Amino acid sequence: MARSRLTFKERDVARLVKAAAGAGLQVRAVRVDPHTGVIEVVTSEEVRQGSAPLDEWIARHARSA
Repeated sequence: MARSRLTFKERDVARLVKAAAGAGLQVRAVRVDPHTGVIEVVTSEEVRQGSAPLDEWIARHARSA
């Protein structure tokens, strides 16, 4: 049986892991779906971005509208 063409390359995974580590994340695992080529990095900590005052206001008042 012939091998099907890969939808991702090993260098794509390596770049993603290197970028995640460079961003200060601790990479626990990498999941790759060979059919779709989706690469998912699992980290050990949640990254929280700073939010703008408008985002905070929307979050507080979203249910009252």
